[in-house]
Amino acid sequence: QLSAENAMRSLALASKNVTQTEFVTSSALISAIALAAKSLDSRVQVEVPVDSTFNVPSEVAKGITEATIQALDNAIQHSMAKEITLRMLADFNSQLTVIIEDDGLGFRVDRIPRDRIGIKTSIQFRLTSIGGAAEITSKPGEGTLVKLVWPID
Repeated sequence: QLSAENAMRSLALASKNVTQTEFVTSSALISAIALAAKSLDSRVQVEVPVDSTFNVPSEVAKGITEATIQALDNAIQHSMAKEITLRMLADFNSQLTVIIEDDGLGFRVDRIPRDRIGIKTSIQFRLTSIGGAAEITSKPGEGTLVKLVWPID
């Protein structure tokens, strides 16, 4: 539990540091998230096939980082997964994509209680507020997939 708390602090610090400049490169953003995510929990596996490097506005980088933190934390705390995979893809011609997938319990997306802000506010709203989108797919017994996409203008 202590190492998870330290890793969450590292991710929060990475997010804070991102806002000190106007832009961050996609490769630096992905590397920072990957490094912190690997120390969160032994179940987290990181796949980072970076296709290209481009500038990402700091506001966008912060939103992606915070939504990723929330999705990873949800998987670690609630899914009872054996494995959690974080995939990050940067395609200069189209978009920055982050996928968090687990093989855990899953849940019915249409039955998220209104008082649960983790998915609706911390993930979906953060992405829409930066011009991106968050897609959450899950079924009981089939795990969960969270896909965060930010299109490049």
